[in-house]
Amino acid sequence: MTLAYYQKRIISVIEHLYDHFDEEISLESLADKACVSPYHWHRLYRATTGETFRDTLKRIRLHHAAYALAYGEDRIENIANRAGYQHVASFNRAFKDQYQVPPAQYRMKGQHRTQRLTRLVSNVSEANMNAYSITLSEIKEQTLIGYPHQGDYMSIGVAFDKLFAWLGSQKLLGNLKGSFGVYYNDPHSVTSDELKSLAAVVLNKPIDTQLMQEAKLEKFDLPHTEMAILEHKGPYSDLESAYEWLYQHWLPGSDREIANLPVIEEYLNDPKEVAPTELLTHIMLPLKPKTR
Repeated sequence: MTLAYYQKRIISVIEHLYDHFDEEISLESLADKACVSPYHWHRLYRATTGETFRDTLKRIRLHHAAYALAYGEDRIENIANRAGYQHVASFNRAFKDQYQVPPAQYRMKGQHRTQRLTRLVSNVSEANMNAYSITLSEIKEQTLIGYPHQGDYMSIGVAFDKLFAWLGSQKLLGNLKGSFGVYYNDPHSVTSDELKSLAAVVLNKPIDTQLMQEAKLEKFDLPHTEMAILEHKGPYSDLESAYEWLYQHWLPGSDREIANLPVIEEYLNDPKEVAPTELLTHIMLPLKPKTR
């Protein structure tokens, strides 16, 4: 079989894990989904993705659980069950192992909670203005390539996992210059089904157009522009609070206008390699040239 054949099989498994993360999933069922012998498919999956399927599933489930805790009202028992844990104690241990605090404490004292409270303050105070670090930086013209994603931004991970599986199969990971998410909509302006984004990377060397077409990759040409860059450390589920601060506090207190480009996130480390509390993200807000 060709490399493209196995790549397609792995991508089908990744999509299945993201679509059915809240269901019971067995190794045998995934081998069947991949149309690969159960004696060999998991070695293939691990060699391609760099993690076991159970690691992938746990990461997806806890990611969704963190978001439900931060912005939902559902009971922790129900969130634990959807994350595949029959006992809350087991869920508490797994969540604390990844997020450094138990679920109840994360719900009450996480960064999302802090920013939710600041919305009650009407004035753009100095404390609010300094809640995050902002750097103004000139970004050179560059081309981002990746897989488009339509749907809840919390599920864009499926597009990233597919992208990195493809890059690995093409031996292109050594050419990786950066990992980015391009977000075309405000998640509160349209339904989640209408949200459009791009899971993308920048490579040191251009790749063949035909190869991109065969892989169904898309590109986004980022022009030379100035960006307001917010550095966020912590779980991706807390990013919404950083966005609210950026638009509610920093932008009105600055003398800048937003350019007609989508917001971009740059991911500085890998959620497969570091705990959610150690994730580093740059939220990049494009700006119009400053008027004199």
